[in-house]
Amino acid sequence: MEKVTKFKERFNEVLGYSYIKQTELANAANVSKQCISDYKSGKSVPSIDNYI
Repeated sequence: MEKVTKFKERFNEVLGYSYIKQTELANAANVSKQCISDYKSGKSVPSIDNYI
């Protein structure tokens, strides 16, 4: 659970500093907008398998 909380905090911090919109990030990462929303809320974290 700590891993999810840490990711959520860092993800939101980085999003706060950037000018990229969640939709743009989803398109660039080839994931759904809902997936980005889940990362932001801490409902899930990305799998490393998706990015290798």
